Amino acid sequence: MDMDPGRVRPEAESPRAALLRFADYLTQQEAALTEQWLMAVRRDPKIAAADRLTHQQLLDHLPELYRALCNFLRTRDATALAEDVKSGAELHGEFRWQDGYRIEELVREIEAFRSIVAAAVARFSSQDLAFKGVGEGAARTLVHQFFAEVGVNSVKQYASEREAVVHAYTEKLETANIQLGRANASLKQALAERQRLTTVVAHELRNFLQGLAYSARIWEQSPNNPVRLQASAQIREMQELVTQLLAHSELISSQEAPSRDAFDPRALCAEITSVYRPMAEQKGLVFLGDWASAPHEAEGDRLRIRQAAMNLVSNAVKYTNEGQVSLTFTTYDDQRWLIRIEDTGPGLNARATERLFGDLVGSGDAPPGRGMGLGITRDLVDILGGSLQVVTQAGAGTRIDVLLPLRVIQNT
Repeated sequence: MDMDPGRVRPEAESPRAALLRFADYLTQQEAALTEQWLMAVRRDPKIAAADRLTHQQLLDHLPELYRALCNFLRTRDATALAEDVKSGAELHGEFRWQDGYRIEELVREIEAFRSIVAAAVARFSSQDLAFKGVGEGAARTLVHQFFAEVGVNSVKQYASEREAVVHAYTEKLETANIQLGRANASLKQALAERQRLTTVVAHELRNFLQGLAYSARIWEQSPNNPVRLQASAQIREMQELVTQLLAHSELISSQEAPSRDAFDPRALCAEITSVYRPMAEQKGLVFLGDWASAPHEAEGDRLRIRQAAMNLVSNAVKYTNEGQVSLTFTTYDDQRWLIRIEDTGPGLNARATERLFGDLVGSGDAPPGRGMGLGITRDLVDILGGSLQVVTQAGAGTRIDVLLPLRVIQNT
């Protein structure tokens, strides 16, 4: 059968050649596609912050990112992609924070950019028959990968700016704790101030997570790549931190006296070990749980005891980079039992220990934000009728002992 002379079957070509032509096409279309993006952002009612920006402020780092995209399509070098995109994307996230954007607005304008480029892929495919098929598929995959990298780096920088606000609240919390301790204020006043600031921090983090959840839904449209998986893991870790923070807040603010229920400390130690051993092993740490010498039964508020122990174990795993973390439940004497958490982390000097635990004496400075959770734990132990002691030295790890009564003595 003779072919129509007006239609010529395109010759098969490599995806690289097709991508080079498409990259050239995008370079020629930079002005038109940039204008489309500006109009799309201006018209999106869910990006209200854009209305306050000038044309140049809104354009921001788009030209640099656009050229990085064209270069990535030409080279398909993932290593070069990370370097080319990181600086521009981080600056974009920082500027959008300064511009007063909400995190979901940042994500929406990046998604608008991706949609316009995706439409350009379709248009070029309709014009260039040799691009259809393998070339078009490769282009779509690389475009998704590029915008996943842009999104992660922009949101990460935005998050770091937001984290500075959270750290400021944490510093206020630590300052309030020191002032209350020096003034010998009542425990009720200290807890009220801590609860107020904790609520503010939790509120800020929850708003941040709502934006991250929105960005996660967009990342799900991208190919399954390590960048998206890493971002999802970070979201889950942040959600866990917020959950723990709110749980501590509720426990500390509760006006109810500790319960006096009987429970099995051995089972509790095994439970906490099962939660944190996988987390420690992911970091390359050894996690040891020992409850062989624990009492078979104790009396007290199991939920508060669990929260205090988990907070101390969580800090040990988080700030230990090599070696091991151990959790031991054991009988101390005929009236008390002991929870001991040991790690081979960086340890603390005496000044940093006092800053974390107030009146505790121990022997680097503490990582930012670490004092909040440990201060809450100290108060939990006080409520439980126990005592807390830290033995630590810079460069030699840390050991924290929590002594709790085997039986709760009811006050008359």
